[in-house]
Amino acid sequence: MIHFHCTHCGQKIRVQALHAGRKGKCPKCKNIILVPQPTPEIPNGSSIASPSRTLNIPTPASSEPTPHKTAERKHAALFTRFCAYLVDRFLFFAVCFGVSILLPLLARLTGGIPRIAAQILSLVLLLAFFCLYFPLMESSSKQATLGKMWVDIVVTDTNGERLPFLTALARSLLRELLLLPGFILILFTKRKQALHDLIVKSLVVYKR
Repeated sequence: MIHFHCTHCGQKIRVQALHAGRKGKCPKCKNIILVPQPTPEIPNGSSIASPSRTLNIPTPASSEPTPHKTAERKHAALFTRFCAYLVDRFLFFAVCFGVSILLPLLARLTGGIPRIAAQILSLVLLLAFFCLYFPLMESSSKQATLGKMWVDIVVTDTNGERLPFLTALARSLLRELLLLPGFILILFTKRKQALHDLIVKSLVVYKR
């Protein structure tokens, strides 16, 4: 063990000899101090007459990469992404059809909801579905819409992590605004990123 005093507050500290030459925080004053090289212990124990505290030296993070996060996965091609987009669009139109038919029909049968109110409610529900479907699915643990699940691709950030909801929402809105011109960039970018991917720093990769 190495016994020494904090150069800031005088607190007596002990650490293992293997930490010699490294830096850590004093347990009392929290200032950064340098661990000195070990010196021969005094036989009668006079060097440890006062109580000492252990200095916690943080262990350096391993430099080894985490395989599942750093392994380069294949980026989804334009055709694959287009197929996923078509599946999601088909789902959206199916929901539109169902809501636009069922709500007015329900209003007519029950007589409790005016027709105009049913139409407004349908519009609100469809708008909410349109705005939230992509970001909610892509920021979930699945990291994919139903269309993307079908072709086995997921959306990640540039570090391979799940997108936050607000980032996924911005990505979804940008995609709808940019449409075809944004998707064309997939053919020319190294990691097959569309314009909306470049803006929010996202990737679309194969799950395996």
